[in-house]
This record gives sequence, C-alpha cells and structure tokens, in this order.
Amino acid sequence: YCEHGYEYESGSDDYYVAKGFPCSKVFLMIFAVEVASRLNKWKEAQKKKEISKIGLEIAKLDNTRIKAKKFYEENKEAFLKCRRMMLVGIGSSYGVALEGALKLNEMKDDATNAYEMEEFVHGPTYEMRKDHAIIFIDNNSQCHERMKQLFIACKGLTDHVFVISNAKDYNDQKVLYIDGNSDYNLN
Repeated sequence: YCEHGYEYESGSDDYYVAKGFPCSKVFLMIFAVEVASRLNKWKEAQKKKEISKIGLEIAKLDNTRIKAKKFYEENKEAFLKCRRMMLVGIGSSYGVALEGALKLNEMKDDATNAYEMEEFVHGPTYEMRKDHAIIFIDNNSQCHERMKQLFIACKGLTDHVFVISNAKDYNDQKVLYIDGNSDYNLN
C-alpha cells in the first residue's frame, strides 16, 4: 500500500521513452531534495545549493551528447561488426551499464550484457573473443585504477575495448571523455 503517488513525465513526444532514464535520475534527485526540505532536514539555503548542483550536472548533458555522437561515428564500424557487447560498471556506473546494455539490445540483434566489474573478471572475461566489444563505464570512483587495469588487460583479448569516463588519464583513442562530477552526492 502506498500513501502517496508521484508522477513525472519524460515528454509526450518521446514515444520510446528514451529520455526516461536520465529523467528518472533527475526526478529522484530533485525528489530527495524536496523531501529533505519538507522534513526540515535542510534549510532553504541548502535546498537551493543542491538544486543548483543538479542544474550544473544537467547543463553538461548537451556537450556529452555531442561528444557521444562523434565517438560513435569514429567507432561505428567496430560497434556494428562486433558479435557481442559487454558493458562493465561498478557502483553507480553499474546502473548505467545495465541501462546501456538494455538500449543496445533494443538496437542490435547481437547479445549485449551488463556486468558489475568484479563479476566480469570472474566469468565473462573467459568468454571474450576477438569479435566482442567491451565498454567500461568508469565514473572515476575509488575503483578507477582497477577499471584502468581491466581496460588494458582486455585489449589483449579483443581490439574492441572502449571506456566512457570523466577521468582524464586514460590516454587512448577509444575513450569517450565526458564532463561530470565523479563525487556528486546528495549530502
């Protein structure tokens, strides 16, 4: 049973609800800010500060979309020719990997799976072939160095190893650098 229901919309023009995932995240962040404010956990100044931080992250999305489109065009052949794709994340980036795998499954006829980083190491890496693509989602968390190690190691198994990250220290052409705050948390 539920005492209250809350609805948000991603837009009536979005027939396939492609904006649902980012809208859900933003809705939940703003919802958390509103709840904290209404429960008097935060004063008005803290509420405004958090809403402002969320706004700054949202403002980066247009640039990210442009970078992602360019990155896709540069690597299109590899993405289209691969027989299987694996997305790997950890922490909050695991959720991104899950959503990415879902979207790629909807677009490609080939298998696409998402794995938590350590789960990936202890199983799916043994299944990798030259015609597989791996995409690491690295949000520059405390597991960043481990993610970099896996990125380098997987390059010995397939030529189609990619990273999406806000960490700027990969020094590789198969990295999509995005703007974002790796340590953004609702306080």
